[in-house]
Amino acid sequence: MFKSLPIFAATLFATSAMAEGHSSTALYGFAFGGFAVSQEPTFEGVVGGNPANVQTFFDDGHSIGFGVGRGLPQLGDGVRGEIELSYSETNIDNTDFSGNGPGQEPANGGLNTTRLFANLYKDFPTAGPVTPYLGGGLGIASTDFDISYGPGVTLADTDEGLTAQIIAGGAYAVSDTMDVFADVRFIRDFDIESARRAPDGTITGSVGDDVDTVTVNFGVRFAF
Repeated sequence: MFKSLPIFAATLFATSAMAEGHSSTALYGFAFGGFAVSQEPTFEGVVGGNPANVQTFFDDGHSIGFGVGRGLPQLGDGVRGEIELSYSETNIDNTDFSGNGPGQEPANGGLNTTRLFANLYKDFPTAGPVTPYLGGGLGIASTDFDISYGPGVTLADTDEGLTAQIIAGGAYAVSDTMDVFADVRFIRDFDIESARRAPDGTITGSVGDDVDTVTVNFGVRFAF
């Protein structure tokens, strides 16, 4: 599934290279880092032949990312596209497994997710050095489950699926070739599943859910 996004990237940059105007189509690189929190997904499925769910509660984690982009004036003023590779890690606090009776249980581990996005942005230039922007992206996510709870029960698996994000932020022009930026991203990884394993490693079932993550990021962009 990851193979389709390099094709998108090649098309994105080849098309934008045909547009007129050096400044509006300048290629740039970027990098960012920040904070991440997953929004308490409830993984539902079948365990031991019976319907079951694992409600999860997460602490704050972190996010990092980098990529390349360029302006796409043929799509409109202030429009640009990016290819982004990012990673987020959120740590689990506790769980509530429907098969263990009421109440939350301490848990360890968390979710580690690598995402490859194709993003599209709209900049809203002002008279000053600050440029607000809105954006969104579609891509592929690979999520590693590393969650343990109860008497050694684990959700330990890796799953790939579609992902999407909505972005709102602002950039500050430090120079003609450098911007610093801050943004908030709402990310949804669709239909992420994991095997549920007993303490002896036997697979007793599987559970899955969409996973929502909010990240707050700070970064820098350099025009080439």
